Amino acid sequence: MFRYFKLVMLMILIIPVIIYADEPDIFVGEVELSGTQWGEQNAVIELTNKTEHIKYVVAETEINFEGIYLNPNFKTKSNITLQPEETVTFEPEFFIPGNYGKAKLELRLYDVVDSRDELMSWQIFYEQPFMLKFNAIDAVLPYLQEKITLPPRTDIHPYFTNEFSRILFVLLAEGKTVDEIAKMNKCDVSFVEHQIKRFVDNKYLREKDSVFTPSFPVISLKEAEAARPIAEKYADSLAIILGANMKNYQVVLDSMIAVKAIPNDSNDFVSGASLLFKPTPIVSAMVLWYELGRKFITRAAPLLIYDGTDICNAGNVQYMYAVVGGDHFNGSHFFGLFYGTKTYSMMFAHDKLDVVCEDDFLRPYRSKRKGVWNYNYPNYPEYFIFDTVYARPLINSVTKGIDPLLASAYDELKENAYAHGQDNVYIGHRYWFWNLVATLTLDKLYEDKVLIKRENQFFRFDKIKGF
Repeated sequence: MFRYFKLVMLMILIIPVIIYADEPDIFVGEVELSGTQWGEQNAVIELTNKTEHIKYVVAETEINFEGIYLNPNFKTKSNITLQPEETVTFEPEFFIPGNYGKAKLELRLYDVVDSRDELMSWQIFYEQPFMLKFNAIDAVLPYLQEKITLPPRTDIHPYFTNEFSRILFVLLAEGKTVDEIAKMNKCDVSFVEHQIKRFVDNKYLREKDSVFTPSFPVISLKEAEAARPIAEKYADSLAIILGANMKNYQVVLDSMIAVKAIPNDSNDFVSGASLLFKPTPIVSAMVLWYELGRKFITRAAPLLIYDGTDICNAGNVQYMYAVVGGDHFNGSHFFGLFYGTKTYSMMFAHDKLDVVCEDDFLRPYRSKRKGVWNYNYPNYPEYFIFDTVYARPLINSVTKGIDPLLASAYDELKENAYAHGQDNVYIGHRYWFWNLVATLTLDKLYEDKVLIKRENQFFRFDKIKGF
């Protein structure tokens, strides 16, 4: 649990570092900031080209927060062309996210040959840091006592990596108005309106008669506290049933080999059957998520959490939720099932997925393009070729007798949700609860030695044959 004191607004301007070897090519005059509040701002910089050549200048601003529980980092770049012996006022834009605590804003100017090239430290001819602090006044402090968590990948999306964006949904769910929210946070009404508009545009908020409400479940601390013992109970029960069923795993595997359904070769990577000789990835991804997760969350429909989006944008609102209370009330698993025109793949990570998104993945033209991310070297997944036809007998055997347990878990989840003011238990709600149950279950299976925890708990499965 987080506990914080009231902060005092403070802004300290640090003496700029001007890097000139001899006579400067570009003279920097006055430097001012249009504002130091949350939202879009500008630096106002007077520049003089003292040469007889065209000069290209790139301004880079970077802000780093030491927040209450989130530490957003934002970089922006702007460029300008200076004609020979020209004096101009350069006004590069930058953005201050809605976060609390301390922030360091750094302004750097680069003298470059081509503004599209990678910026190098030796090109810097001027830099200046600004130290900022942002109040957490009494009205908003109660909302900062507990971390608000979101689904995997959504929690690190730039829209949600600041604390204001998270408490905004709680405040709106409570019926707060735009004016009330701005007053509570000592920020401009326009900033709140801008944030709300962005979330309306992305379908995270609904608007009716100028009243905005979240389009996904916002789960209170009391509801999460009551749900955790329910998740623990069903995780224990699941682990017992799975543990008992796993005793027949080798029997089923041997029978498939005997009828030549699969080759008797655990190293036959290409056939798609070698995965079946490795129970841990089978149970982690294909049993707990591909099979049981689907049954609990979407029933008969495939569990396509990132359908219509990708793992960088993570914008499938159907699977969205916000939970007050921190990581104790959340599962840690990442699961993704991705269909192509002729094939499909799955990814599973026991903890947060470690990939790197391209810098401009938010740009509109990216929305229709795939491959906006890469693995974060050296953290590559363990690869498997697989086929659900081969895996089905083992999946059926391992999950035998579990369906009634899923139905009972759903009933208790729904009862708890209704008792805490929810009007339904949507897919996002069930996704949140299942991730907690699945994480606790898998950890229990490791603890009971039913499964052997592999060194790398990041798996990728690629299909090579039809269903």
